[in-house]
Order: sequence, then structure tokens, then C-alpha cells
Amino acid sequence: MGLFSKIRKSDKFKTFLFHVLKAVPVKKNKVIFCNFSGKRCGDSPRNISDALYARHPDWDLVWLSHPKYNPPVPEGCRKVNFGMHSLKMIYELSTAKVWVDSHTKFAFTRKRKNQFYMETWHGGIGLKKVEGDVADSLDEAYLKRVKVNSTLADVFLSNSRWCSELYRRAFWFKGEFMEYGLPRNDSLTKISNKQLSDIHRHFKLEPSQKIALYAPTFRADESTECYALQTEELLQKLKSRFGGKWALLVRLHPMAMKLKCPISFNERVLDATSFPDMQALLMESDLLISDYSSCIFDYVLLRRPCLLFANDIIANKNDRDFYFELDKLPFPLAESNTELLRNIENFDNELYLKKLKSFIDNVGLNETGMATEMAVKQIEAWVDS
Repeated sequence: MGLFSKIRKSDKFKTFLFHVLKAVPVKKNKVIFCNFSGKRCGDSPRNISDALYARHPDWDLVWLSHPKYNPPVPEGCRKVNFGMHSLKMIYELSTAKVWVDSHTKFAFTRKRKNQFYMETWHGGIGLKKVEGDVADSLDEAYLKRVKVNSTLADVFLSNSRWCSELYRRAFWFKGEFMEYGLPRNDSLTKISNKQLSDIHRHFKLEPSQKIALYAPTFRADESTECYALQTEELLQKLKSRFGGKWALLVRLHPMAMKLKCPISFNERVLDATSFPDMQALLMESDLLISDYSSCIFDYVLLRRPCLLFANDIIANKNDRDFYFELDKLPFPLAESNTELLRNIENFDNELYLKKLKSFIDNVGLNETGMATEMAVKQIEAWVDS
């Protein structure tokens, strides 16, 4: 690697470039979005992006997109490559009035006084301990990135008292919270028949077919053996316990989407990992199976059955530890396929709903259904400032 190339890829040079670009005016109506380091164009930033485009089709809406994953960009938006060494990304960040991100910016990033940053985060209420709460087990470079990100952010979106306390403590965030809920969850409070039929059509399912969604999280060692559901037995048990014809949609975490899944797919067991809208999948599903993913806490809004299938609890607890004891959560816990089938057979919906209410009260969940609207109003105020 030549000297110039080394300089160009150094963090000091990229920070210097941010300072140089202060000479370029900020474009008042430009908003730049990023979801999970450019791997997807979804989550709460997507809801905000769509709402802004509907209200301001003349605004310059930019999405950062990782070239390796190349997710489709929403209507009315431009695509710019995401990456540590993307000079174009630095230019777009330097000249956008507002940033919206569901993860973190690089530690070399600098924000100007007349720019604003809305952090939506991607977890919401979560099970695995994160950031400062497990600082000893995380890379120092990543922790620096988190701390820099929190100094850049003007506001964190939050859906609960629990999350606001977490962001203040473990993310070293000293700014303001908008505790109206997460934009991605607005749809879970307003079920649309059109969205439901669209998803059935996308996966070529019969209109009356029931859906079980299997949505596990990633493993730090990238192992996939933990995802080995006995799918045929599962579908048979769902039919015998709840009635109807069932299909299973499998959606792996973005960190695992390039790994080989051990589940065999067919006309009743379908790969939904690349489907862009996780919340639409949750809304469509009649039952959720997960493990340590935060999607279980989004799903409580629907008051539908959710079960845990976690056959590597000790390894995951040793890796990150948990905020909640698994067997104290409202969701029936299984550490094997046999236990999972038994939990489906013995599922008590009345008891489950009582446990859900207790959990919701304890964490101070506040999903108003207006999170997107409130986020858009805040961005509009920043653009007009």
C-alpha cells in the first residue's frame, strides 16, 4: 500500500476531511439515513424516510448503502456507498442538515454546529447486555465509537423508561430523549389489511394460511447449529394446538444473513432473511419464535403467542449476560425442540397475557403509535432552524 493510500485511509485524514468540508455549505433540506451500517434500508430510519418523502418529495433524501449487501433504496432517495473509506459518505454527512441512524457513526466522524443527529437505535428493550454494561468484553475501538456517537447525537428515540435509563447509563448519552416509541413499531399498533395481504402474496401463501415467524439473533462466533429447528414437527404441532394450515418464515439477524442456515426450505418453510421490513413480518405473524432477539419485546404490542427456543443459553449468558432472566419473562422457554413442542401443546393464553401486562408495566413501555410523526416534526423543526 502506497503512502498516499495509507494517509487516505487513516482516521486522522478522515477527521481532517470533515474539518475541511466545513467550508462547503450545509444543504438545508438534505437528510441522510443509515440502517445497521448500510446492510439494510429498514428499521426506524425507513419509517422516517418514507414519511419525509410523502411530506417533502422535493427534499434530498440520502441512504448509505453497504456495497456488499446493496439493499434497495426507498422511493425518492439517493444511494451513497457506506464504508470506513468512503470519501463520498464523508461529503454527504458533512453537507446534510440532519442525520438519522439506527447504529453508530465511525469514531472519526465530526458534526457541525448547524447539523443535527437523530439516533433511533436498533434494539429497543433488549435481553443481551450492551455497550457500557459489558465494557470489559467489548473492543476498545468499538467503545470509543459508541462514546463519540453519543456526543454527536442530539436526541435518542426511546420507547420506554427502561430504554431511556439504558441509553443514559450504558451509552454515555447526556442529551434529550423522545420517548414516544420507536417509529418501526407504529405499524404494530395500527394493523393494515393491505400490508397483510401483500406479505402473503410475496411469499406465495394462501390468504387463510397462518404464519409462525422464527427470528433468532446472531451468535458472536457465527455458529448456526443453534438455529436447527425441527420444522416439520413444529408445523404439525402448531396445527394440532391452534388449528389451521401453517407456514414457517425464517428471518436471520443482519449479522448472520450471509451465513448458511441449517434449516431446509420448501413451500411451507420459507427464507425471509432478505425481506426488508421486519415489523411487517411481526405484524403478519400469528406466532413468534425467537431466542435472545429484541424483536420479542416489539411483539408484545400484538399480544400474540411468543415462545423462546434457546439451546445455548450458558454460552450466550457468558458472552454478554442478560438484563432479564429468561425463565422470568412472559415467553415460555425451551432449550430443545422437544421442550418447544411441549410448550406449544401446553400454551396458556390467559396466563401469558397476564404476564405480558406485568412486564409492560415494569419496563414503562410507551409505544404511542405516533413515534414517526413526532420524529418527522422534530426533523422539520431542525431544517427550519
